[in-house]
Amino acid sequence: MKIIGLSNHTIQPLVEYTISLFENNHPGIIDIQEFKKETHTLATAIKASNLVVIGISDTTLLNTIENWLKIASNTDSFKDTAILLLSTSDQLLPITKEQFLKYGSEVLDTFYLPTIKTTFIPKTGITDIKLSLELIRKVNVIKQNNFASYFKVKISMCGVDNTGFENCDVENY
Repeated sequence: MKIIGLSNHTIQPLVEYTISLFENNHPGIIDIQEFKKETHTLATAIKASNLVVIGISDTTLLNTIENWLKIASNTDSFKDTAILLLSTSDQLLPITKEQFLKYGSEVLDTFYLPTIKTTFIPKTGITDIKLSLELIRKVNVIKQNNFASYFKVKISMCGVDNTGFENCDVENY
């Protein structure tokens, strides 16, 4: 399964972590700023991927993508593309989702992580157990519903694999 990530530096560790939850050991994180002149290369990478994980922490990346689409003269670059949106801005998340739906993307899910500086550690992941379980569950649902052929079925009482958490009641945390 080919997964790529688009993000800025602020949210890039979260995008890399999320891609790793898909058991993808080689996340391809793309800094869209580098591809402004190589529009064909980026469009090819997007089309060749099964899933694009996009991390938005401010309007900069969304504006850059919109500008890139204009430069590329190819507004179909994200058409029929499966996307998982991550954001550290609860206000920007619905706007971003709506924008990608306009591009013809299939937004599989969204995830909001407040205050990334205090709720995320790059080597260990999300420090808030409720938020961590929420993201893991969202990834597992995407794996099961959209990409099951790429993953071995793992039996788990609450649908959370590879974590050791078998207490399905998140309220206990």
